[in-house]
Amino acid sequence: MSSFKNWTHCIHKNPLLRKAGGCYKMRILPLTDILIHIDTSDLTRDCLEKDCPEYIP
Repeated sequence: MSSFKNWTHCIHKNPLLRKAGGCYKMRILPLTDILIHIDTSDLTRDCLEKDCPEYIP
């Protein structure tokens, strides 16, 4: 899984709190039928506050 280097944009953890609740992004995995070796538990990662969107997309 660590070979997949693309991540989503930052998403609010709690949409009601928006930036105050923090943000995270998820690893983008392919939508094909392939065997994925799980070599890391890093499926999500926290975003910096400056990277959190002001609005809910």
